[in-house]
Amino acid sequence: MYVKEIKGRTDFSSGQFLGYVLWKQSDGFHLRWTTKGKKENDFQGKIICQAKVLITKKLKSESKDKIKITGGKTIEWNTTIKSDIDGLDFLTPGNFELELHIDNKKVKPKVIFLGPEMIQPETNPFTIIQVSSEKKIQPKRTSKTKKQKPESEPEPMYDPIPEPENEPIYEPTPEPEPETELEPEYESTPEPELEPEYESTPEPEPKTEYEPISEPEPEPEYEPIPEPENEPIYEPTPEPEPETELEPEYES
Repeated sequence: MYVKEIKGRTDFSSGQFLGYVLWKQSDGFHLRWTTKGKKENDFQGKIICQAKVLITKKLKSESKDKIKITGGKTIEWNTTIKSDIDGLDFLTPGNFELELHIDNKKVKPKVIFLGPEMIQPETNPFTIIQVSSEKKIQPKRTSKTKKQKPESEPEPMYDPIPEPENEPIYEPTPEPEPETELEPEYESTPEPELEPEYESTPEPEPKTEYEPISEPEPEPEYEPIPEPENEPIYEPTPEPEPETELEPEYES
């Protein structure tokens, strides 16, 4: 695969898939590996270069992670990550071969993504070609002449290695976790407040039932009693005096 096919930054977020991503920019090559979800994975691999190689950046340098150059031309790594992203940046002027592993197993090409188009190699390991070597075929000569020494191939001219650009820091985008049933959170039951002591409410005295006051009957109008007539006082009837007997007068 030619290097021009992987030029341009690859846009991706960590936590979306399990695999490797490789692309090239003006400051060199960028190799990243990422996990999916909350699972922890081990990543191993190596980059075998034809020319010298330089590591310009290690994305996350932890004590237990190992990313090193051996023999001046080979990069090897063995790292462990969980729901995150890791990787390195490097520079090399020649061709190089990558062999990528996850959990000590060689990965399939379908989990390797290259360049801005996220293309995939046909095999693992695979080679990135920066310098093509074309052999010149000399015509056969019939006459007996001294064998001419083959012309030496021109050495490839390498562009000066630019200063590495600051690598954008990718914040890991965690994969949405499966929804777990949340245990109900119980609020602590407050201690019951002391109930106020109420004095017993006296029963209301029964209301006196008043009978409706009947209207007074009209007093009978009495005609004035006439004073009794004085009874006639009867005087006793005098007994008749006895008639005096007149003595006869005689003439003398």
